[in-house]
Amino acid sequence: MTAYVSEWEPLPEALARVMQARGLTREDAQAPICGGIADGSIKIRGKPGIRPVDGFCAPDTVLDGKDFLIPSELKPADFDWENSRPNKPWVVRRESFRPHGPWELEWIKLSRTDVTNRLCSGERQGEPGQVSGEPRAAVESTGSWVGAGLTLRRRPDRTAAKPARRRGPRAEKFERTVEAMRRDIQERRCSISELEAMLEKCLQAKYGVSRFTARRARDAVLSEMNLRQTPTNDK
Repeated sequence: MTAYVSEWEPLPEALARVMQARGLTREDAQAPICGGIADGSIKIRGKPGIRPVDGFCAPDTVLDGKDFLIPSELKPADFDWENSRPNKPWVVRRESFRPHGPWELEWIKLSRTDVTNRLCSGERQGEPGQVSGEPRAAVESTGSWVGAGLTLRRRPDRTAAKPARRRGPRAEKFERTVEAMRRDIQERRCSISELEAMLEKCLQAKYGVSRFTARRARDAVLSEMNLRQTPTNDK
């Protein structure tokens, strides 16, 4: 009799399968899992635990990934891999759960099918991380392994010439956060007064950026909104 295998697996199981299937180190296998969660190509489920703003404990409820505002950039350090949960609160959407806002999660689980299709398809071959059937020369020329819907990048060559620097990541994060705040206000997910009163740690969790970036973005949005609402004197 075949043992039942759940469609949802915790982070340690997903990590172990990706490491074995791709011949990757723990660190190299964590990165594409983070990318798949952030861009939505790997579906997740999560159980809210405690709401840090007031200590409210959630009932026995499991939410789908679409119910969370998942940070657009996730790094291995953002997760407690052993206990299968984010290290920081994730924001639950207003329309998905009451009370909404930042929640510490008891656990998250990943779609076993998505992990298999996106990260485990193909056989282990050649160097760790190399996609089965892909010529080594192609890997060396592109500096990445492309397969299963995600790109597993090699460590950068420190001796190679660096391209001309364009926009820094801090500026891009700041602009993305400003745009996200504008959109939340325009689509009435958050009022101006709620944004102004929100604690910085909640802004940090909601928009997935540092407190410094969240504070600067909020100041920019509030300044912009106040200018729009200021009446002009017609003579």
